[in-house]
Amino acid sequence: MIWGIDVGTARIAFACGAETRTLTIASERGARRLALAHDALKAYSLSLARAYPPLCVFVEQPSGQHVNPSLSYMAGVIQSAVYQGLAVLYANPVSVWTITSSEWKALLGLKGNAPKEAVLEWARAHGFKGSTQDEADAFGIAWAGALLTAEKAA
Repeated sequence: MIWGIDVGTARIAFACGAETRTLTIASERGARRLALAHDALKAYSLSLARAYPPLCVFVEQPSGQHVNPSLSYMAGVIQSAVYQGLAVLYANPVSVWTITSSEWKALLGLKGNAPKEAVLEWARAHGFKGSTQDEADAFGIAWAGALLTAEKAA
């Protein structure tokens, strides 16, 4: 199973195959917020992995015209926490990669700058049962990750 993670500063959406979930992050500030997020994400990843063991994980890499440092920091925290959480369960490391939104959208046959509504429409047409656009993004990231993984295996 491939996991996809949509990065947010307040909510982080996960897709484990077709299953989607959202983790809400504590509303602290600065380094304390990142540390609390790391701890919560590590525990959450460990819990999710028991139900949905991942082959690998794809985290959306913040990109675009407008730089958002808080989003970039959170993407790094997510990568570290997920990696460490999964390391508790698995002797061999689970790969945690980043992918830009334009990359994963292109793999799905969408324009690289496709709006969230177009991603939600695509996701619903491909079996998405979640309720938020962030979860639809995570679903798309996981799908694109599965395509990339299949290409590497071929």
